[in-house]
Amino acid sequence: MRSNKGAAPGEFTPPRAPKTGRMLLLGMLIALGVGTGAVYFLYPGFFTGKRTPTPKPTVSAPRADAPKCKATLTVKGAPADSEILLRVGQAPLDVPGLPMGTRIEFVATAEGYAPKRGVVVPSAPWDPGADQKPRFELPIELPASKAKPNTVDPWPPAEAGTQVGGKGKPGTVHIVSSPRGAEIWLLAGLGPEATYEPLGCETDIEVLVAGPTTFRKRLKVAPDEIAKAPEGKEPGTRLVVRSVQ
Repeated sequence: MRSNKGAAPGEFTPPRAPKTGRMLLLGMLIALGVGTGAVYFLYPGFFTGKRTPTPKPTVSAPRADAPKCKATLTVKGAPADSEILLRVGQAPLDVPGLPMGTRIEFVATAEGYAPKRGVVVPSAPWDPGADQKPRFELPIELPASKAKPNTVDPWPPAEAGTQVGGKGKPGTVHIVSSPRGAEIWLLAGLGPEATYEPLGCETDIEVLVAGPTTFRKRLKVAPDEIAKAPEGKEPGTRLVVRSVQ
């Protein structure tokens, strides 16, 4: 039996490990710790049991300073005293960006009904909407058509001595119609010529030339026609001209 010098009776002191053994053991522990940390950092699901989601590809947003296309539409050759109107959609709808404190006129049209005018007068009060921005509620009720077959109802007369448009703080006009789904046209100007801007370039632009009695002429400008139009002075602008004739 091996003796253990220096040990008191009843005691046992294990022999010291050689220095090379201690260094080897220390190196193994360090390597094990580094390896464990690397596995946890790169593959945390190995310890938590959760699968690490695959990173989704990112899409670069368009540059904020990239010019957006805007179109200016000029309608020429309209009958004298006719109205030139821009289609803004079908009711119910919101028409944003209209100047407060000015006269704004719409005309609603629908199959089987006579056209009806809706007016926002300059003194009309605008209320804050859900987004706290100025908003005006405009209901338009169309009367039943009295036109004979193959004819149209007379265009609703405008109030004499009035002028539409102007400058003002922008607001939104919310339009509802009876019947629901009536086409809504915004009065842009009077014949023989009117210009409206700015308009988008990505969708059709529809214009109605109407009145003063039963004259109607509907015009449409497609996006490809806008793209071929001459450029304006400002970057990204297109100058579109259409003739009623």
